[in-house]
Amino acid sequence: MRSTPYSKDSEIGLANSLTENDKKISEPLRPPKQLEPGGERASASTQGPAAVLDAQPDARAELAADQTQEVARLRRELELAHIRAEEATQKAELLEREKTEIVVVLEGINRSVGWRLVKRYRNLKNHFLAPGTLRRRLYDRLLIHFKRPSMTSSLGRGDHAVDIVAPREVGRVPSAGDDFWRAQLFLLKVPNVLEAGQSGTARVEITNLSQSQWEFATTEPDHRGSVRLSYHWYNDSGKVIQWDGESTSLPHDLRPSDSVTVDMRIFAPFEAGTHTLEITLVHEGIGWFDQNGGGSARSSVEVGSPKPSITELPSCSIIIPVFNRAKFTRACLQAIEKSVSAEQIPFEVIVVNNGSTDKTPDLLSSWSRSHVNARVVCFRRNLGFARACNEGARLARGRYLVFLNNDTLPTPGWLENMLALAVKDDQIGIVGCRLLFPNGRIQHIGIAFDEKKNPRHIYRGFSTDIAPAKVCREYQAVTGACLLVERELYWAVGGMDEAFHNSYEDLDLCLKVRSRGHRILVCPDSVVYHFEGMSEGRGGGDFRNIALFKARWENSIDCDNNRWNLLDNLRDQSNEFEAHQGYDPTQENRLEDLWERVYSCSFPT
Repeated sequence: MRSTPYSKDSEIGLANSLTENDKKISEPLRPPKQLEPGGERASASTQGPAAVLDAQPDARAELAADQTQEVARLRRELELAHIRAEEATQKAELLEREKTEIVVVLEGINRSVGWRLVKRYRNLKNHFLAPGTLRRRLYDRLLIHFKRPSMTSSLGRGDHAVDIVAPREVGRVPSAGDDFWRAQLFLLKVPNVLEAGQSGTARVEITNLSQSQWEFATTEPDHRGSVRLSYHWYNDSGKVIQWDGESTSLPHDLRPSDSVTVDMRIFAPFEAGTHTLEITLVHEGIGWFDQNGGGSARSSVEVGSPKPSITELPSCSIIIPVFNRAKFTRACLQAIEKSVSAEQIPFEVIVVNNGSTDKTPDLLSSWSRSHVNARVVCFRRNLGFARACNEGARLARGRYLVFLNNDTLPTPGWLENMLALAVKDDQIGIVGCRLLFPNGRIQHIGIAFDEKKNPRHIYRGFSTDIAPAKVCREYQAVTGACLLVERELYWAVGGMDEAFHNSYEDLDLCLKVRSRGHRILVCPDSVVYHFEGMSEGRGGGDFRNIALFKARWENSIDCDNNRWNLLDNLRDQSNEFEAHQGYDPTQENRLEDLWERVYSCSFPT
């Protein structure tokens, strides 16, 4: 290869060529010119050098104008972003001030003598009149009777009187002597033999003999003025052995002289023998229909002795509050069937439909008809997580209550391991599980509290390989997404406090149980996947809930998060308690992938 001799002229020529290349590189790319009608593109060579030189300044001026407009637009967007940021800051400051004011007010209320007396009264009432018991229901009925004495009447039924309170009908309130209470019931089908504690189906024909239209009823307890079927069991001596069984709604409004046939689920009492089943037509929250006039129907049923498995093994009632997300609910119910053996652990599933507006009602209707251990409670509107859990617990018959979110996917052995831990020691009050995100990382292995006494899922987002995820530990609280508690203990502390709305009610329950000397444990062998935050309306009441929670438990909370970090030699920097990012449709695809990975079969349809 020959080398070119160095000269000053060659250096100048090289510099000029580099400058021209830089200009070409820095010159912005422009789209090709449009084709002329003739179909041929105008060529620069045919226009001549003068035309090219004249066109370049126009193109650069046009580009500069476009860039100026873009800069102006970006500046306007930046100004709007600053304005929105200032507004958000002001709102955050306002909410913080409101939060502080609420905390101060709650602290004052909590320290007042009146509130202490109220708490003492509530504790005594829950102790002597535990919710869900016969005494508590009689007490509530007496309160309803004496609160509205001017609208009551007494109708004889057999050898005892029934107090009836005038109902509240749409458009008018019938008087005590109104014919609203006239009805006729016929038992078309009732099981002759039932096993103790098991369910059967009774078919009832109802005829409206009044001149009033009966309103369509749901099983929402607060909905006064709706007509429903209920049932009771009596023994040979006429004593009530099971009071107010599960209610069944009418399928639609019933006009005067109309009839309807209803299939209702009945559960046999645990006492064997020949008992009388009485099916009664009730006006929810108001009173009974005229029993002498045909508002009830009776039949004798032989109740057999329970199987040894029912008495020897502790049974569980799995309570699942749902609000929309039918696909997640279907997956959760199917996962329970695949992961829990009814022969080893007799269980029932109680689904509380919290006013769902999607395909959930149809799903639950078909599911409950095809499962003997399935029960469904329907609300007309969303009454919150705590209320749904309490209503489900009132229908529960198992020794243990298991609260489970519908956006979870249990894995094989999850319930057996939780139950095995719960029965080891009477001091164990609540058992939680190991919750994982769909990607397999930790979502929950226990709840710790930071220096400001705020709760947090300890080691959230960590790998399951860390040592704390593999050992059974005692924490101050666990999440209600999957929680096991003995039914008697649950009602002994008053259940979940409905003053909380969709957050912190589970932590409040744990601290109430812990204040009675019981332990809160996490079972690492019980693994459940949790998508978290799939239901709408989560996080809306967090400010109020945390203020109420701290006002109640601030003196009892132990700030243990840093202590756990030092003990485990781990640094947990996450400050997120729960995710409120909302529902993402792509989560349904992840649900299908997770199902196939866990159960090695196609997703249920």
